[in-house]
Amino acid sequence: MKTFKILILGALMAMITFSSCTKEDPIDTTITTPTEEVDDSDVDINPLVNRSSGDDENGLLLDCITVLYPFDMVDDQDNTYTITADTDFETIFTDSVIIVDFVYPLDVLVNDESVSIADAYELGDVFVACVPAGGWEEGDFPAYEINYDNSCYSLSYPVDLLDLEGNITSIDSEEAFNNAVTSELYFFVFPIILIHEDGTTLIVNDIDELFDALITCNGFENNDTSGWDWENGFEYIGCYTVEFPLSVVVSDGSTVTVNDHMELCDLMITGELVDYAYPLTLTDEDGNEVVVENSEELSDALNECWGDWEVCSGEDVFTLFIFSIDDGNGACFDIQYPISATDVDGGVVEITDAEAYNEAMNTALLCELVYPITIVIDGESDELENSEETFLLFNLCQ
Repeated sequence: MKTFKILILGALMAMITFSSCTKEDPIDTTITTPTEEVDDSDVDINPLVNRSSGDDENGLLLDCITVLYPFDMVDDQDNTYTITADTDFETIFTDSVIIVDFVYPLDVLVNDESVSIADAYELGDVFVACVPAGGWEEGDFPAYEINYDNSCYSLSYPVDLLDLEGNITSIDSEEAFNNAVTSELYFFVFPIILIHEDGTTLIVNDIDELFDALITCNGFENNDTSGWDWENGFEYIGCYTVEFPLSVVVSDGSTVTVNDHMELCDLMITGELVDYAYPLTLTDEDGNEVVVENSEELSDALNECWGDWEVCSGEDVFTLFIFSIDDGNGACFDIQYPISATDVDGGVVEITDAEAYNEAMNTALLCELVYPITIVIDGESDELENSEETFLLFNLCQ
């Protein structure tokens, strides 16, 4: 197991933190350097002792987990230290102390519920399932264990993860995933595959599609016309600002009050949000209050935002593009150019070569490929007749 050193709370507090469902707080990657170097290369340390994101009056924060005061920690000499408040870190620990783990059983707070943790493995399982409350603002989504406990989807392996230095690691099992994510901060490398509870698979090509999948687990519609967008911090429905507090219906049929964007974001990502509890109060672009009494009125209001603009996904356009790129080991296949794709205005964009494809992906909103399209795999030509056949390339090219 990778070794880490914990010195005082200042070192813990300096570790990476996730922001809330806003874009105000950048990820802090600063790590406090000890004044006296201690050799811990032969010490087996639970990496979670170094993954604190702060503290509050209840205990030490590990993302969505709070290790409740009081708790004990043990060093490499089997000495134990009782932590009753954040000040204990400053008074108890010195530069020569190497903390290796918590003392179990351990009481933690998860989603406002106190849970007893039996050992380090159980703590790791709870930690990796923490749904990120931000951290995706720069276009990378923090990796966490998507499973049937926190979603209607489960991760399909292998999955690639990106670290803060830009290195990509291929993970082939849940155990390897948990070991990686408890050790340091990783981000998903798209595309990833999710397996629905009904056994069907879903290819997720980017953050937008990941949010759409997670949010719609309980039937809540999230698409371009409904307006929820991670890039604006989930502060708007379409062109309207959300007014808090608001009431929403969750998966068990109850109505709960949501006080801010962070609470709303948590419900959305875990698929708990089923519908709004009407009336719903919004503010339009001119600062006027808009009250909608039901889903039909909300739909009409949103249509006013977008007018007659036809929104498209471009999923097959992206899928064909991503697997035609040479990743250093050769492309999965070659495209027989020219090809064409429809754009958001209803026109047709002709793509003459790989460079033009790349430029079109960056500058045009492409909706759907124009079929048929000929590709060459292992020297043999094959014709794609529709988007479903294009999506099948994902399994072929893995």
